[in-house]
Amino acid sequence: MFGVPTFDALDRFWADYRRLTYAQRERFLRARDLFVEDLQAGVGFRKSLRVKGQCRLA
Repeated sequence: MFGVPTFDALDRFWADYRRLTYAQRERFLRARDLFVEDLQAGVGFRKSLRVKGQCRLA
């Protein structure tokens, strides 16, 4: 079912990825794994993966 990639990683992504620290890469890969799990489960995303809004100062 998930054998064929549905995206292309752009050069910009890889440049940003290479600049991450080891700890940041580990967090990114863990978040990716959780994201895929949630997609496969089909029940929405867990709160830890949701983007939090930012308050804008005038």
